[in-house]
Amino acid sequence: VAVQHHHAHIASCMAENGLVGAVIGIAMDGTGYGSDGQVWGGEFLVADESDFSRRGHLRYVPLPGGERAVREPWRMAASLLRDAFGGEWTEAAGRLNLGPDQAPVPGGGEASEACLRLEQAMGGRIPTPETSSLGRIFDGVAALVGLRRRVSFEGQAAMELEFAAHGDATKESYPFELQTPGGMKGASTGLVVDWAPMLRAILKDLTE
Repeated sequence: VAVQHHHAHIASCMAENGLVGAVIGIAMDGTGYGSDGQVWGGEFLVADESDFSRRGHLRYVPLPGGERAVREPWRMAASLLRDAFGGEWTEAAGRLNLGPDQAPVPGGGEASEACLRLEQAMGGRIPTPETSSLGRIFDGVAALVGLRRRVSFEGQAAMELEFAAHGDATKESYPFELQTPGGMKGASTGLVVDWAPMLRAILKDLTE
């Protein structure tokens, strides 16, 4: 029986907890195809055992290189920076020594050749899939803070980011915005969680 990837996450939790009828389900994972043909991974669903409707999601961001972005989180970091900072992203990447290697953070140099090549690809006409995945955002942030820029298995960077944050007693949180679909870049249905304010705040913490 074919079941949509993220609906299956919610349905399995319903079965495990003996729930019947409609529920609000939050499916946050790596990457899986959505019913609109996009790559999902940060979804808010209203679902029951047999059907669902999507009521919100994280804002889409390009997945540069497709599957390569899963194995090389520095690519996701570059994509997040480019989306959040526009044409100034390579300057930010230079300050973080962002590239394929495990460079120290922060740096203060020029953007790496790898980032400049990636800019040419993302700014050109090469088709690039987009994703709403929270896992890929975790990957990108892990690369930004210098934890992991290449991985040997999917989710490694996100796991290391979680481990680094474990036990932190801070009560503070990074900002985000809720947007409605009308006129919103990367929106499709329902509310859209815009993570760009978070990225800007993280970069500020890293470089000031």
